[in-house]
Amino acid sequence: MQLQRIQKLNEFTFILVTHDQLEALAMSDRILLMKEGKIQQIGTPEALYDDPYNLFVADFIGEPPMNFAHGNLVPNNKNRLAVKCGEKIFDLPASITSGKDLTGYLNKKVAMGVRPEYIQLCQKSHPGAIEGRIYSYEDMGEIGYLMAVCNSEKFLIEVESGVTYKTDDDIFFRFDEKRICMFSEESGKRIL
Repeated sequence: MQLQRIQKLNEFTFILVTHDQLEALAMSDRILLMKEGKIQQIGTPEALYDDPYNLFVADFIGEPPMNFAHGNLVPNNKNRLAVKCGEKIFDLPASITSGKDLTGYLNKKVAMGVRPEYIQLCQKSHPGAIEGRIYSYEDMGEIGYLMAVCNSEKFLIEVESGVTYKTDDDIFFRFDEKRICMFSEESGKRIL
């Protein structure tokens, strides 16, 4: 905070080198994120958080971290695309795949990512509802974190506090369609 105050008062440009992502996100106007000496992404903290260029950036930025479902990109029975993780198939909404040429990634390993705050609990009847089981719940005061298991995949979901959740109860949740990211496991490149 002291550095930010000095910077603003004197209109200095600071370069801060840190391994602490929370410090970088809190103090920076722009971030240059590197891995093994190679630039992964340059942008505002918001851009790195909401629009990561690759799997490394998506996994590194954010606390708690982004959820990932690892599987293969496959066509589903509705002439759309899905991510098949073991026996579970996560249908991808047409709104995010429309106009995208993903044929080169069909039947290849992908990681579907979504941040905890972009997963909502819903009713079984909701289109796109995913069935899961409560693995754990932690109340953090204003918010809580619910861990849901769906087959072998685990998803951390940000929820309102003050609600009682019981381990092993069944729940339904859905992803915010506009906030789903998809990455090639082979290259790490973002494809959606």
